[in-house]
Parts: sequence; structure tokens; C-alpha cells
Amino acid sequence: GAEPYDKVRLSKTLDMLEEYISTWDISTIEDPETTWAQITHVVRTQGHLYDCVMIDNATVLSEGLSASERNDFLGRVNSEFANLAHKFDFEAVMFSHLNAPPSSQRPHEAGGRVQEAQFTGSRAAMRYSHMIFGFERNKGAVDPDCSYLCLIKNRKYGRTCRVKTYYSQRTGRLKQRNWDDESYADKASASTKAASN
Repeated sequence: GAEPYDKVRLSKTLDMLEEYISTWDISTIEDPETTWAQITHVVRTQGHLYDCVMIDNATVLSEGLSASERNDFLGRVNSEFANLAHKFDFEAVMFSHLNAPPSSQRPHEAGGRVQEAQFTGSRAAMRYSHMIFGFERNKGAVDPDCSYLCLIKNRKYGRTCRVKTYYSQRTGRLKQRNWDDESYADKASASTKAASN
């Protein structure tokens, strides 16, 4: 089983970090336009104080909009976010859900490859992002804690890659680990292959 975490140490760590982290209260989220206006107001008035601004996530931020409205809205958000990051010299990070792949491809939850065009508001993400990362995991694998962290776009250097990672249920941490490819295979197909040998 998982080891219980040290609550005293956690409390001390949170107290130490509190002055360095600001969070947006999710209960204050209104409609997408109002929420984005509130976020940009905070960044425009306090952006010089931040090293990194994270939006988690694009899907929630654009909740309630039609597909075409979402694309237009996220196009503007990505453009403004990139401009604010440049102006105030902070790292801008936006998390995103994925749109389902075509029926001819493996679903993401079954280890399907993540592509740039599958991110919420993908056209804007592709246009304004300097780097795009994807996370691939097969929930039905022999070992479902095996996964890939994928660098899908790298504007500055051009090189992309897939890195094998492993999630430790004991520690709750994701670490780079070079696991055997069989571990990522579907449970059924791995047992079928073993039976046929």
C-alpha cells in the first residue's frame, strides 16, 4: 500500500510556498469572456511579479461556447496570453483536454498517439505555442503505470521526442524509466502473444 505522507512536513512546505504562489478561485469563474477579462486584468497589473502563469485548462475556460465560438475565443486567448508572457517576461503554460481521434485511430485512453490537432482550440495552440507536450497512457496495458511524455512541437530547436515515464503509486510521482515495450501492450494481446509462443 501507499505510505501515508507527512502532514506536518506538508503543512510547513505549503506555508513556505504560500507567498510565492497565487491561485485563481475556481468558484469565481463566470462566462468565458468575463473570466478571461479578469485574468488578463490581474496579469496586466501584476504580471511583473510572476515567473510563470498557468491556465488549467483551456476546456474549462471556454466552457459553454459552441465549437466555432470556442475556436475564435481560444484563438484570441492564446494570442493575448503569448503577448502578455512576452511583455512581462513570464512562462505561459496552458493545459488542454484532447478532442477524440478519428475512429480509424486508437482512442487516447487506450494509448493512442497525441497529435497537435487534437488539443482544445488546436489551431490557436499550434500557432502561438513555442512548445506542445502530450501525455500518452494505455489504461488497458499490462502495466498501466507506463506512459509517454511527448514533445510534439518545439519551435526554437525543432527536435521532438517521446520519453518513457513511469507513475509510482507509492510516491505519486512520475519519473523517467526505460520500461519494456511489452508493458505498454494491451493485456489481452500480451497474454495471447505469450500463449502463441
